[in-house]
Amino acid sequence: MRLSTFAAAALVSSALLGCGGEDTKLKVTGIEPPRGDAAGGSYVHIYGNRFLTDANGNDSPTNAKIYFGGQPGKIVRFINDSEMVVIAPGGQVGQTVDVLITFEGRGEITIRNAFSFYEKVDKPLGVDDLSVKKK
Repeated sequence: MRLSTFAAAALVSSALLGCGGEDTKLKVTGIEPPRGDAAGGSYVHIYGNRFLTDANGNDSPTNAKIYFGGQPGKIVRFINDSEMVVIAPGGQVGQTVDVLITFEGRGEITIRNAFSFYEKVDKPLGVDDLSVKKK
């Protein structure tokens, strides 16, 4: 009796998790880096699951779009089923925004307060930055 209860529990657990415990849901697990230049143009890696395959593991051509606080970003490429590279648009310095990713025909994911904008401090060298030592 104990063995059959254990076996039944294992079958139910296996069915709930999918084959081999693999997660079959479309999801995002991380964004790196979580901040970018307020002027725009920062490359961002989005990590997750099922970007290129459906819940059954079949290849699923992906027509995806990404938005940072309602402003469209650009998807550069999908590295694999669990990573994509995007370019963030510009935003206001100090602003933190939600990131929305839509996968045509497969749903959308919103990551709340996922990305912040900062002011990039790249200034060219000036005369005062040069050091000339006299002998």
